[in-house]
Amino acid sequence: MSKVKVGPRPARHTHHRHSTGDSGQVMGPSWGPSIRKQPPTPIADLINQSVGASTTPAKHTRKNMQAKPRKDPPKDTWKRRTRHMIKYSKASTCGRIYLYSMLTAIVLDFIHMVLETLDGPANGGSDPTYPYLPTEQTYFACEVAFTVLFSADFLVKCLVARIQRKFWTQFVTWMDLLAVLPLFGSLFMQYVLGWSAETRLPINQYLELLQLFRVVRVAYMLRNVDGMRVLRITFTECLAPLQITLFFLVMIVMIFATMLYYAEPCYDDRTCPFKDIFNAGFFVMATVSTTGYGDQVPSTDNVVAVLITCAVMIFGSLYLAMPLAIIGIKYERNWRRFINYSRTTRSIVELKDDLRSTTIESVNGDANRVNLQYFQLTTEVAHLVGLVQDYLSVPPDEIFSGQSSQALNDLLARLHRTSRHVITRYRIIVAEMKVFRPHTKKLPTRPTKIKRMFSLRSLVLKLLLWAKDVVQGDHAGIASESHLPHQFDRPLRKHLRHVLHITDAHHSYGLNRFFLVNVILSLLVFYAETTPELQTYGPQSYLCHGAMQTYCASATMESDPGCFIWASANTTSSPPARLQFDCFISSASPAATTASSSIVNATSSPCFAAGWNFGSASSQLDCTSSFASPDKICNLRQCQRGHTPLVDMTTHWLYFEAYFGVIFTIEFALRLYAAKHRRRFLRSPSTWVDMAAILPFYAEGIVAATVTTSSSVYAIVSTFPTFFSILPMMKSLRLFKLGRHFKSTSVLTRTARLTYRRLAIHLFFLFMASVLTATLFYEIERGIECHAHVPCFWHQRWDVMTKDIAAPFPPGKRIQVQQDRLTLLTDMWRTMWLSASTLTTVGYGDLKPRAPLGRLFDIVVIVFGCCYIAMPLSVVGSQFHACYEEFLRKSAKVDVENDDEDDSNAKSSGATAASSTDNPSQQVLLSVEDNEMLKKCSMLLLLVDEMMQHMYKINLLSPTAASLNVMPHHVGIHKAEVRAKVTPLERFSADSIMIKRRQSITGPTNNVVPVATMAGPRQNQRKGSLVATTEARMKRFKELQHLVQVGSTHLTVHHASARGVSYEAGVQMVMLQLTRVLEKVVVPVEGAFQDDERFEF
Repeated sequence: MSKVKVGPRPARHTHHRHSTGDSGQVMGPSWGPSIRKQPPTPIADLINQSVGASTTPAKHTRKNMQAKPRKDPPKDTWKRRTRHMIKYSKASTCGRIYLYSMLTAIVLDFIHMVLETLDGPANGGSDPTYPYLPTEQTYFACEVAFTVLFSADFLVKCLVARIQRKFWTQFVTWMDLLAVLPLFGSLFMQYVLGWSAETRLPINQYLELLQLFRVVRVAYMLRNVDGMRVLRITFTECLAPLQITLFFLVMIVMIFATMLYYAEPCYDDRTCPFKDIFNAGFFVMATVSTTGYGDQVPSTDNVVAVLITCAVMIFGSLYLAMPLAIIGIKYERNWRRFINYSRTTRSIVELKDDLRSTTIESVNGDANRVNLQYFQLTTEVAHLVGLVQDYLSVPPDEIFSGQSSQALNDLLARLHRTSRHVITRYRIIVAEMKVFRPHTKKLPTRPTKIKRMFSLRSLVLKLLLWAKDVVQGDHAGIASESHLPHQFDRPLRKHLRHVLHITDAHHSYGLNRFFLVNVILSLLVFYAETTPELQTYGPQSYLCHGAMQTYCASATMESDPGCFIWASANTTSSPPARLQFDCFISSASPAATTASSSIVNATSSPCFAAGWNFGSASSQLDCTSSFASPDKICNLRQCQRGHTPLVDMTTHWLYFEAYFGVIFTIEFALRLYAAKHRRRFLRSPSTWVDMAAILPFYAEGIVAATVTTSSSVYAIVSTFPTFFSILPMMKSLRLFKLGRHFKSTSVLTRTARLTYRRLAIHLFFLFMASVLTATLFYEIERGIECHAHVPCFWHQRWDVMTKDIAAPFPPGKRIQVQQDRLTLLTDMWRTMWLSASTLTTVGYGDLKPRAPLGRLFDIVVIVFGCCYIAMPLSVVGSQFHACYEEFLRKSAKVDVENDDEDDSNAKSSGATAASSTDNPSQQVLLSVEDNEMLKKCSMLLLLVDEMMQHMYKINLLSPTAASLNVMPHHVGIHKAEVRAKVTPLERFSADSIMIKRRQSITGPTNNVVPVATMAGPRQNQRKGSLVATTEARMKRFKELQHLVQVGSTHLTVHHASARGVSYEAGVQMVMLQLTRVLEKVVVPVEGAFQDDERFEF
């Protein structure tokens, strides 16, 4: 079996062109068994797929599998044919008939279920809405027919099942069984148990819900359809990114719902749109999804609520871009993969099966980079040796005569570049090998505070060690702390910071999940505190007393006499005194609230809802004339009698708030203690969010303890807002605490940071479009101005002031009339609201144009809004998808680095691996001998340097020689000085002739400059300054040729002819020594890099 090492991709790689679309991969075998002979897909796609899927060694290769004797095919029985027809329905005619027949029966059964719910003769009654529907007997006959059909199908599947245990453990089996139970259960209760129709009715209503499994069965029957497979895979791939968008959706809905709940207080339970935060959240969700039912709409007279709703419209339009982009791109990619797979030939599928038998082994990231650089080094060295041989193969006469001087100069330039590449590759390898070289000295740790001898950490460790010694029977004392876990080696503060900030680590999972659960529960409790079903209402309730006390705080006797004490039914107390709201608070049960006169006699009392005061049963005060704001007081829902809550939690929220307040205070204290820079921690926005989240608990508790005599009431009502009643809104900031538990929220932050500039332009023009369309709507729909009960003529023809129009208004009231009705769009504020809801495609329906011209213009606005919203949607969607893909790449990289860090930590704590072959992903440190051998390999720099010096001197023998363009201060190198900081090719021997030649270069800046191009009177002197005669040149050429060949031999080849050269023993066969060292850290392919006597490239 062959083995392939898979590691991180190199930085530079070759791009291939595939026909698979954006993804570059071919779908796996889950697309289906059918293979059509179509044009094949690229083999690289199948290789990518097999490498990505096969991460474990295969048990047998294809060769071994073919060697085994094949089993005889199963017998062709009726059970096998029936089972095959049911499982592969589209493979035969009978199977298709079965499939379409069952699908038709399921659809008809669903229609039967819908018709049963309509008001027809079967449901009884004297005047059915749909008298032409079937009767109860007809419905029962249809139900019997469908039940018999589905029961027969279930029995056939049970009979032909090959393995009964597997059949009964499948979910689809129980789904089919439950789908046929309703009829049998009803018949059993009627004829066996003898129950009456009234007794069976509530049970039958629940049993009929089991029929929905028949509809769910459609998805299972269509599981092999191509489109359903694409949808299933798309849904699976979209789960992770959709969690990010879900988090953003929850934040938008809950924050804006809280703002709307406080901006639109509910005074009258019959007319208020938002009774609690959950109702406000439903409205925000309908707005974000651009549904806009219109049953809940903020009052256009409330400016704050309208502005908040406009912000919800804009954020909702931008939010939809993120899930739409993810789902659309994923679906398109998966569909292209399916198309490419459907065109795959059978031969490529067999090749893919062969590739699956290949063992895939992971390689350490550092080792993989060294491996890649090593192979590039060998390529460059082989190229360098080949160029040297080509240059030395030129006859000396051609060099001396200068016949091919241009070709030789070009060859020397290539030699110069290749030698620089060799040295660069070697230095990269040396730098990458530093992580594998053993450290003789322990690196100094970061200076920390002096550890106290009797610190809490040391005492706890000593106590643990003492307990361990006692249990094991060793009373010798504490010997050392080396056996404790590695996490105790760091200081307590640093360890706590590590636990609190790395939420996905195994040692911090429990604590962070505990804080996460408490944040979610605290938010749910906060929203439940606003629910009327968990609050007690009535004149004697805490909430009624609190609301009336807030209202009457600034009341006067002339404007609000109901806020003062009444001595009798018609007279107030003398002097007038305000009511007291904390002296008469009883259990606000229905009995107490309806019989308050029996609790307190109808005499003068200073308490609210007692005696003759407002709110009591004996009070004779008229609410409309007793208060300046009767619309808020007379129907105040907290003071209405007859409200019965599901559970009275008004005074019990205190315990929940106390628990969450303590938990969040402890969390804040731990984060403050563990902070590395506490001043910076206190200045960070997240710290202020944490403090603001727990501030309401302490503020309300302090106020209740110091100002009032009653206990704290954490039930929330938004009426008559004050500072302390609005303060609980800060609890919604706990939503931001969820961000620290989900690292993927950084995708949202990065998307917002990269798109806000472009979105600002779109939003500005959206505002301008709203203003323009609002102006035109107002001019078209405003009608004419009239005064109530005064004749008003439309176009000076007919009087539009009818009695029905003028009846609700006092005489002379200014009103606007449009034809025969009151105008809806009476001002530009309302037309702005209409334009915003139309351009964002929400459309609540509370305001709409009436005139034909207004509706025609509205069509234009709708089309423009749909087209205009597409631009910011595309910006946000594409940027979110790009940021998410980048987040996945960074997460994968961080996971790899964490794995490498865990491996190194395991080594440092004493954990040793069996071998590098068994676990190649672990780092292996070099031994002392290998480290010394690696140091000797640095002679490669000197060898290449001297080879290039000799090649340059050979080139000087030509009358038209080339000159290396290097700086004068780089001249000079010794054999014993081999450093990685200065390029050896830029340092040659300190020969005076070479120095003069380099100093005389003033022309081009290329690495190689022909001598013939140099101008000046000293050119002839430089030509003859090296040698004088032809014999001397030939002798010099042979000497230099021998030195170059010896250097090349020591670089690549090891044989007897190289042993007589005066070099160190470590210089011989440098590349072989380097290969032997690298074998210790890189897992080699079996059979490669054997210890041969000759190693050639």
